[in-house]
Amino acid sequence: MESLSSLSFLAEKLNQTTDIYMQSLTAVENWLREMNLGVETWLEVSESAKSGSPDHETFQRKLLGYAKLADGWSLAVKTVRVERGCWKNDPASPWENIYEQDAPKPLLKASRDLRIEAAEYVPRLLENLEVRVRELIKSVVEADAQLRR
Repeated sequence: MESLSSLSFLAEKLNQTTDIYMQSLTAVENWLREMNLGVETWLEVSESAKSGSPDHETFQRKLLGYAKLADGWSLAVKTVRVERGCWKNDPASPWENIYEQDAPKPLLKASRDLRIEAAEYVPRLLENLEVRVRELIKSVVEADAQLRR
């Protein structure tokens, strides 16, 4: 069967490319740990289909982040449930509640599909982390200046 032969070749190629990708992710995570940043940040990877109405809808959102987990600081993934709507159906009074669906887990231990889905977002996560660190430095400098007055 030609399709089985083709699938076998593709499976081998997928395994090789994901092994290389995992090595790169591991290197990035180790590099971040060595920096000892201690700064958490998250960004949206995808959203599921919405249910409900415009006045009250619910959906799930997958997030990629850098966070402190049980084993230390890691690239991580988590799913949150988002509910949003308008208070008393008033569009001028929107609300949104976010609930953690699962505890965050290390990206390196996530399913292959999720690791691959997250791949395109890792550079943006690193950019967001840089912005967050700059903001924190600015806040600390300003707080220190206030304390020295």
